[in-house]
Amino acid sequence: MVVVDEEGVGGYLLCARDTRAHEAWVEQHWLPGLRADYSLDVDRSPADQEIVELLHSPQIAPDEVVAEFPAHLHIDLLSRCRGRGLGSSLIEGLCSFLTGEGVRGVHLEVGADNEGAIRLYRRLGFVDLGRGASSLYLGRRL
Repeated sequence: MVVVDEEGVGGYLLCARDTRAHEAWVEQHWLPGLRADYSLDVDRSPADQEIVELLHSPQIAPDEVVAEFPAHLHIDLLSRCRGRGLGSSLIEGLCSFLTGEGVRGVHLEVGADNEGAIRLYRRLGFVDLGRGASSLYLGRRL
């Protein structure tokens, strides 16, 4: 789903209902070409290098998270679109859709320092599932 306002695209929400199937598809179909295009042995900025390293060693959702919360979502809204209820509406609509599809739970990963987003997710019924290096995993039963 995409958020569009008078200024253009202001955000999006993406979801994979089966995290493991999504990870396998990405590994088989998407990453090989990107790895060929972006080798690890090229000088680049630290920020760019961090992204390239993720292409070569992608993060995999923890088994204990995926077991109970097999779907995962990503949502990003530009600052101009925050505080208007759009994030809540997008997530609630997605959860309703996933429930109708028989999905039993959805999770997300959020930066541990993103206090506003964490408050939003908890208000929407997401609970703490665990920690990553600098992130939190949150999940919601459907």
